[in-house]
Amino acid sequence: MELPELSNLWNAPGNLSINRQLLKEVTLYKVKALLYSLKWSTYFELMLNILFIFFLQGFILDHFYEIRFLIPALILIAVTLASTVLECYKLYLFYSLRVDSPVTETQQKVAQLQYLEALEANSMMVIIPLFSAPILIVPAKAFFDFDLYQLGNWMPQYIIGSVVVGFVIAFLLRKFPNEKLKKAIDFLKEIKVD
Repeated sequence: MELPELSNLWNAPGNLSINRQLLKEVTLYKVKALLYSLKWSTYFELMLNILFIFFLQGFILDHFYEIRFLIPALILIAVTLASTVLECYKLYLFYSLRVDSPVTETQQKVAQLQYLEALEANSMMVIIPLFSAPILIVPAKAFFDFDLYQLGNWMPQYIIGSVVVGFVIAFLLRKFPNEKLKKAIDFLKEIKVD
């Protein structure tokens, strides 16, 4: 069944008492199906974050007394931990969508998922400039034993460039949001709640 057909059945008079539970189940499965790509991308991001945290822990232990490497690693681990918490919360919201929940609760949770997606997009304006220099410094030292600080005064220009990149990425993410998430929200908005 397509989303408009489900919405029409949901809102049709006369069938409410008999078909409400079945429609609720089908509606929830349709909404979850639209959110599956979000779920799997969240799992992928979560897995990468966990691996990166383990890498950073080792790097911090190896360079604990070298402030010029410790500070970028601490910035990276703070941003990665915040991202991990956000991804876990998104998974919690996805798995808390249940058939026995009221429709308004489902609408609120899907709206929260949309809000978190928008928050992630907007945070790129801050995270990319904050994250990009450390993401070069730490792996260069960890994998190639190369100190990027020896290259001179490259960081101010690099940070300015990363601010521009951050704004462009944030703009693109806002301009082209997750279409399936938008469809799920639009569908849930069409359902009239008694």
